[in-house]
Amino acid sequence: MILKMPDISKQARVAVSQFRDLMNRLEGDGYQVVVIPRNRMSPEDIKAFCDRIAVEASLAAA
Repeated sequence: MILKMPDISKQARVAVSQFRDLMNRLEGDGYQVVVIPRNRMSPEDIKAFCDRIAVEASLAAA
């Protein structure tokens, strides 16, 4: 039996393009975008990172 593997390169290119468009729109609206690979940070690391961003944002607004 021979199974044909689907060519997912087109779907991958579309997904990457949509992701870049989203990042560009967010940055265009003034957001700072940080991309972190999956499983690179523990839940505690993510919480600490978000807390630090919240503190920095509130200091910048003051």
